[in-house]
Amino acid sequence: MNIKNMDIVREYGRPPFRAIVLHGGPGAPGCAAGLCRGAAERGIPVLEHLQAADTFVGLMEEILSIMKRYSMEQTILIGHSFGSWLAWCFAEKYPYMVQKIILAGGGPLEAKYLQDIIRTRNERKSQGIEDTDNYCALPGTSEDMLFFNKEQYEALMAKTFALRESGDLLKRALRVQCPVTLIQGDYDPHPAEGVYAPLAGRLPQFSYYVLEKCGHDPWKEKYARKRFLDLLEAEVNFLIKPAELRTPRLL
Repeated sequence: MNIKNMDIVREYGRPPFRAIVLHGGPGAPGCAAGLCRGAAERGIPVLEHLQAADTFVGLMEEILSIMKRYSMEQTILIGHSFGSWLAWCFAEKYPYMVQKIILAGGGPLEAKYLQDIIRTRNERKSQGIEDTDNYCALPGTSEDMLFFNKEQYEALMAKTFALRESGDLLKRALRVQCPVTLIQGDYDPHPAEGVYAPLAGRLPQFSYYVLEKCGHDPWKEKYARKRFLDLLEAEVNFLIKPAELRTPRLL
Protein backbone atom coordinates (compact mmCIF):
# COMPACT_ATOMS: atom_id res chain seq x y z
CA MET A 1 0.00 0.00 0.00
CA ASN A 2 1.17 3.54 -0.69
CA ILE A 3 -0.12 7.03 -0.11
CA LYS A 4 -1.55 7.40 -3.63
CA ASN A 5 -3.95 4.47 -3.54
CA MET A 6 -4.76 4.53 0.17
CA ASP A 7 -8.24 5.32 1.46
CA ILE A 8 -7.95 8.17 3.95
CA VAL A 9 -10.31 6.77 6.56
CA ARG A 10 -10.84 3.58 8.60
CA GLU A 11 -13.84 2.81 10.80
CA TYR A 12 -13.76 1.50 14.37
CA GLY A 13 -17.08 0.57 15.93
CA ARG A 14 -20.49 1.17 14.42
CA PRO A 15 -22.00 4.50 13.29
CA PRO A 16 -22.81 7.16 14.21
CA PHE A 17 -19.14 7.99 14.70
CA ARG A 18 -18.37 10.27 17.63
CA ALA A 19 -14.84 11.41 16.82
CA ILE A 20 -12.05 11.58 14.26
CA VAL A 21 -8.58 10.47 15.35
CA LEU A 22 -5.67 12.46 13.89
CA HIS A 23 -2.46 10.45 14.02
CA GLY A 24 1.07 11.63 14.64
CA GLY A 25 4.18 11.34 12.57
CA PRO A 26 3.53 12.94 10.23
CA GLY A 27 3.91 10.54 7.35
CA ALA A 28 2.99 7.59 9.57
CA PRO A 29 -0.55 6.47 8.68
CA GLY A 30 -1.96 3.81 10.95
CA CYS A 31 0.26 4.64 13.93
CA ALA A 32 -2.77 5.60 16.06
CA ALA A 33 -4.75 2.44 15.26
CA GLY A 34 -4.26 1.22 18.84
CA LEU A 35 -5.87 4.40 20.14
CA CYS A 36 -8.81 3.83 17.78
CA ARG A 37 -9.21 0.21 18.89
CA GLY A 38 -9.11 1.26 22.54
CA ALA A 39 -11.82 3.84 21.94
CA ALA A 40 -14.01 1.29 20.16
CA GLU A 41 -13.52 -1.14 23.05
CA ARG A 42 -15.02 1.54 25.31
CA GLY A 43 -18.04 1.94 23.06
CA ILE A 44 -16.74 5.08 21.33
CA PRO A 45 -17.09 4.67 17.56
CA VAL A 46 -14.32 6.64 15.84
CA LEU A 47 -12.89 7.30 12.41
CA GLU A 48 -9.14 7.16 11.82
CA HIS A 49 -7.89 9.81 9.41
CA LEU A 50 -5.06 8.33 7.37
CA GLN A 51 -3.30 11.51 6.32
CA ALA A 52 -2.33 11.66 2.64
CA ALA A 53 -1.76 15.35 1.84
CA ASP A 54 1.53 17.10 2.45
CA THR A 55 0.12 20.52 3.45
CA PHE A 56 -2.06 21.64 6.34
CA VAL A 57 -4.63 22.96 3.89
CA GLY A 58 -4.72 19.60 2.14
CA LEU A 59 -5.07 17.69 5.42
CA MET A 60 -7.91 19.95 6.56
CA GLU A 61 -9.66 19.36 3.25
CA GLU A 62 -9.33 15.61 3.89
CA ILE A 63 -11.03 16.03 7.28
CA LEU A 64 -13.81 18.01 5.64
CA SER A 65 -14.25 15.25 3.05
CA ILE A 66 -14.47 12.63 5.81
CA MET A 67 -17.12 14.64 7.64
CA LYS A 68 -19.09 15.08 4.43
CA ARG A 69 -18.78 11.37 3.60
CA TYR A 70 -20.22 10.41 7.01
CA SER A 71 -22.75 13.29 7.19
CA MET A 72 -21.08 14.75 10.30
CA GLU A 73 -22.10 18.32 11.06
CA GLN A 74 -19.77 18.38 14.08
CA THR A 75 -17.16 16.08 15.53
CA ILE A 76 -14.68 15.60 18.35
CA LEU A 77 -11.05 15.69 17.25
CA ILE A 78 -8.64 13.36 19.06
CA GLY A 79 -5.12 14.43 18.12
CA HIS A 80 -1.86 12.66 18.86
CA SER A 81 1.52 14.40 18.50
CA PHE A 82 1.51 16.02 15.02
CA GLY A 83 -2.23 15.33 14.98
CA SER A 84 -2.63 17.73 17.90
CA TRP A 85 -1.25 20.59 15.77
CA LEU A 86 -3.58 19.61 12.95
CA ALA A 87 -6.51 19.64 15.40
CA TRP A 88 -5.65 23.18 16.52
CA CYS A 89 -5.50 24.41 12.93
CA PHE A 90 -8.76 22.75 11.89
CA ALA A 91 -10.70 23.92 14.96
CA GLU A 92 -9.46 27.47 14.51
CA LYS A 93 -10.49 27.56 10.85
CA TYR A 94 -13.79 25.67 11.26
CA PRO A 95 -14.96 26.43 14.83
CA TYR A 96 -18.58 25.51 14.16
CA MET A 97 -17.58 21.97 13.13
CA VAL A 98 -15.61 20.94 16.25
CA GLN A 99 -17.35 20.07 19.51
CA LYS A 100 -14.18 19.36 21.44
CA ILE A 101 -10.46 18.68 21.10
CA ILE A 102 -8.80 15.88 23.06
CA LEU A 103 -5.01 15.86 22.87
CA ALA A 104 -3.39 12.49 23.61
CA GLY A 105 0.34 13.13 23.82
CA GLY A 106 0.19 16.66 22.45
CA GLY A 107 3.04 18.47 20.73
CA PRO A 108 4.46 21.68 22.25
CA LEU A 109 3.12 24.89 20.79
CA GLU A 110 6.34 26.89 21.08
CA ALA A 111 9.72 26.28 19.46
CA LYS A 112 11.64 26.76 22.70
CA TYR A 113 10.67 23.25 23.87
CA LEU A 114 12.31 21.50 20.91
CA GLN A 115 15.71 21.33 22.60
CA ASP A 116 14.10 19.76 25.70
CA ILE A 117 12.70 16.96 23.54
CA ILE A 118 16.05 16.34 21.83
CA ARG A 119 17.96 16.40 25.12
CA THR A 120 15.58 13.97 26.83
CA ARG A 121 15.75 11.49 23.96
CA ASN A 122 19.55 11.71 23.74
CA GLU A 123 19.92 11.17 27.50
CA ARG A 124 17.77 8.05 27.31
CA LYS A 125 19.71 6.73 24.32
CA SER A 126 22.97 7.22 26.23
CA GLN A 127 21.51 5.06 29.01
CA GLY A 128 20.82 2.26 26.54
CA ILE A 129 17.07 2.88 26.40
CA GLU A 130 15.82 1.83 22.96
CA ASP A 131 12.27 3.20 23.14
CA THR A 132 12.90 6.79 24.18
CA ASP A 133 9.25 7.84 23.88
CA ASN A 134 7.41 5.30 26.05
CA TYR A 135 7.75 4.24 29.67
CA CYS A 136 6.74 0.58 29.34
CA ALA A 137 5.01 -0.21 26.06
CA LEU A 138 2.88 -3.33 25.85
CA PRO A 139 4.15 -6.05 23.47
CA GLY A 140 3.08 -5.71 19.85
CA THR A 141 1.94 -2.10 20.13
CA SER A 142 4.52 -0.72 17.71
CA GLU A 143 3.29 -2.66 14.67
CA ASP A 144 0.33 -0.52 13.57
CA MET A 145 2.02 1.93 11.21
CA LEU A 146 1.19 1.02 7.60
CA PHE A 147 4.32 2.62 6.17
CA PHE A 148 6.51 5.69 6.63
CA ASN A 149 6.41 8.43 4.01
CA LYS A 150 9.63 10.41 4.36
CA GLU A 151 8.69 13.07 1.81
CA GLN A 152 5.37 13.79 3.52
CA TYR A 153 7.08 13.87 6.92
CA GLU A 154 9.69 16.39 5.80
CA ALA A 155 7.18 18.63 4.03
CA LEU A 156 4.75 18.79 6.95
CA MET A 157 7.41 19.14 9.65
CA ALA A 158 8.97 22.04 7.75
CA LYS A 159 5.58 23.76 7.74
CA THR A 160 5.02 22.94 11.42
CA PHE A 161 8.40 24.33 12.46
CA ALA A 162 7.66 27.51 10.51
CA LEU A 163 4.29 27.88 12.25
CA ARG A 164 5.89 27.39 15.67
CA GLU A 165 8.87 29.66 15.03
CA SER A 166 6.61 32.48 13.85
CA GLY A 167 4.25 32.10 16.82
CA ASP A 168 1.35 31.52 14.45
CA LEU A 169 0.61 28.03 15.80
CA LEU A 170 0.06 29.38 19.31
CA LYS A 171 -2.04 32.25 17.97
CA ARG A 172 -4.28 29.76 16.18
CA ALA A 173 -4.62 27.63 19.32
CA LEU A 174 -5.59 30.67 21.39
CA ARG A 175 -8.42 31.43 18.95
CA VAL A 176 -10.01 27.98 19.43
CA GLN A 177 -13.46 28.27 20.98
CA CYS A 178 -14.39 24.68 21.83
CA PRO A 179 -13.43 22.80 25.04
CA VAL A 180 -9.91 21.37 24.96
CA THR A 181 -8.46 18.59 27.11
CA LEU A 182 -4.83 17.49 27.20
CA ILE A 183 -3.85 14.01 28.40
CA GLN A 184 -0.06 13.75 28.65
CA GLY A 185 2.37 11.26 30.17
CA ASP A 186 4.93 12.31 32.77
CA TYR A 187 7.57 10.30 30.83
CA ASP A 188 6.72 11.85 27.47
CA PRO A 189 9.79 13.60 26.03
CA HIS A 190 7.34 16.21 24.74
CA PRO A 191 6.83 18.14 28.01
CA ALA A 192 3.24 18.69 29.08
CA GLU A 193 4.29 22.19 30.05
CA GLY A 194 4.87 22.92 26.37
CA VAL A 195 1.14 22.58 25.78
CA TYR A 196 -0.52 23.70 28.99
CA ALA A 197 1.74 26.61 29.97
CA PRO A 198 0.87 28.80 26.96
CA LEU A 199 -2.84 27.94 27.22
CA ALA A 200 -3.82 27.70 30.90
CA GLY A 201 -6.04 30.60 31.83
CA ARG A 202 -6.16 31.84 28.24
CA LEU A 203 -8.68 29.44 26.71
CA PRO A 204 -12.31 29.50 27.89
CA GLN A 205 -12.45 25.73 28.57
CA PHE A 206 -9.08 24.07 28.94
CA SER A 207 -8.01 21.21 31.21
CA TYR A 208 -5.08 18.85 31.40
CA TYR A 209 -4.13 15.57 33.04
CA VAL A 210 -0.65 14.14 33.52
CA LEU A 211 -0.50 10.34 33.73
CA GLU A 212 2.23 8.68 35.79
CA LYS A 213 4.45 6.01 34.21
CA CYS A 214 3.26 7.09 30.79
CA GLY A 215 5.11 8.16 27.67
CA HIS A 216 4.15 9.71 24.35
CA ASP A 217 1.62 7.02 23.30
CA PRO A 218 -0.63 6.52 26.35
CA TRP A 219 -2.74 3.77 24.77
CA LYS A 220 0.39 1.61 24.45
CA GLU A 221 1.47 1.91 28.08
CA LYS A 222 1.32 -1.07 30.43
CA TYR A 223 0.69 1.05 33.53
CA ALA A 224 -1.31 3.93 32.09
CA ARG A 225 -3.48 2.46 29.31
CA LYS A 226 -6.55 1.90 31.50
CA ARG A 227 -6.35 5.35 33.09
CA PHE A 228 -5.95 6.90 29.66
CA LEU A 229 -8.97 5.08 28.23
CA ASP A 230 -11.01 5.93 31.34
CA LEU A 231 -10.28 9.61 30.77
CA LEU A 232 -10.87 9.38 27.04
CA GLU A 233 -14.25 7.74 27.59
CA ALA A 234 -15.23 10.34 30.18
CA GLU A 235 -14.13 13.25 28.00
CA VAL A 236 -15.89 12.02 24.87
CA ASN A 237 -19.07 11.42 26.84
CA PHE A 238 -18.76 14.69 28.80
CA LEU A 239 -18.95 12.81 32.09
CA ILE A 240 -16.54 15.09 33.97
CA LYS A 241 -18.19 18.17 35.45
CA PRO A 242 -17.11 21.57 34.10
CA ALA A 243 -15.71 22.70 37.47
CA GLU A 244 -13.50 19.62 37.60
CA LEU A 245 -12.30 20.17 34.04
CA ARG A 246 -10.35 23.24 35.09
CA THR A 247 -8.38 21.40 37.76
CA PRO A 248 -5.11 19.84 36.55
CA ARG A 249 -4.21 16.58 38.25
CA LEU A 250 -1.59 13.87 38.31
CA LEU A 251 -3.12 10.43 37.77
